[in-house]
Amino acid sequence: MCHGRLEFAAIEARHNIDFRSYFASALASLEEMADDGLIALRDHEIGVLPSGRLMIRNLAMAFDAYLKPTENRYSRTV
Repeated sequence: MCHGRLEFAAIEARHNIDFRSYFASALASLEEMADDGLIALRDHEIGVLPSGRLMIRNLAMAFDAYLKPTENRYSRTV
């Protein structure tokens, strides 16, 4: 979150996974943010664009295994 990008290779090497396969549903949920010009979904990374900096928490929530979409456990972001 601090660097504004996530390189898939670093996660793959650390956890011995294929990033795109393991996080397929999370990546699919981020397509709307990409369409809105908030993030750039690339083959090897996710980059947060300047217009998406304030929405970075929403991006991170897509990867939260404990967050259920219907559960209001955390404060609203917007």
